[in-house]
Amino acid sequence: MHYLGIDVSKATLDVSDASGDSRLSSVANSRVGIRKVIKWAQNKDEGELQFVIEPTSTYHHVLLDELSNSNIAFTVINPARTKAYSNSLGRRAKTDRVDAQLLASLGETQQIARSHKPERFQEQIKSLRRHRESIEQQIRSLRNQLGSVTCSPWSDPEVLRSLRSTIRHLEKEVVSADQRLEQLISEDETYSTISDLLQTIPGVGAKTAQLILSEMPPAWQCSSSRAWVAFAGVCPQPFQSGTSSYSRLSRMGSRRVRAGMYMAALVAMSWNPAVAELVARLKERGKRGKLIVMAAMNKLIRICYGVIKSRKPFDPTLNTTPNIA
Repeated sequence: MHYLGIDVSKATLDVSDASGDSRLSSVANSRVGIRKVIKWAQNKDEGELQFVIEPTSTYHHVLLDELSNSNIAFTVINPARTKAYSNSLGRRAKTDRVDAQLLASLGETQQIARSHKPERFQEQIKSLRRHRESIEQQIRSLRNQLGSVTCSPWSDPEVLRSLRSTIRHLEKEVVSADQRLEQLISEDETYSTISDLLQTIPGVGAKTAQLILSEMPPAWQCSSSRAWVAFAGVCPQPFQSGTSSYSRLSRMGSRRVRAGMYMAALVAMSWNPAVAELVARLKERGKRGKLIVMAAMNKLIRICYGVIKSRKPFDPTLNTTPNIA
């Protein structure tokens, strides 16, 4: 396998192999520029090709789309993994050319697995759900601001009018985004079926189902529920040194999924018999607080994975309990 690293910025792409002897610098980050990179790489004729890419906002999306259309292997690498690898090498310089070479070197030394092609429909609902999430954050911020302004005797009435008007407008945008999300999911047979199945799980409502559908990798691409739990970052991370031994929540996964599943897990602790049973056993063993919530989140995500893989509604009698230290 011949690895090439691509450093992505908004305007340009820098490409390099692991040695740094073969490189392409400051190519336009456009479909024309990306096709130039692909043609250059293929003309090298050095065997099977795999690109290593670090995600940069949405600026790498066109690159992934072109690579997918060309059936060229690529890996989207976690930036934390790249940083750890750079630190292990004692690298001090950070330029686009150096970063591209570093990505190729990481791929070559660790023989990293290729990523699955992005699912266009999933990416579409992800963008819409995140847009709604962003609007909801703006509304919360404006409501806090309105509360502060209302308390002041010196606030101009125009400020109050403007804030209230903006909040009303954004609330309408949330409703519109919700309707569009429901429409999109209902029009896709696979995602509509999965959404309905997920909502048979006590603790999982429409918004949690949308979170899982848009933010989690498709269950059919994952070999086990353990991989799903790891992606979400709700697996126990054990620590042991001498006579000390404890575990805490791993934070290497998706913060967005973790935050979204927190409330769902709290509901499931009361209303989902499989999760409630796990919680009761942990309390009997003297476990308390966040550890129990972590276990509930872990359990709930495993249940979601099982429902999607089996294409069957939730059955509380099929109970698999995660190992919690």
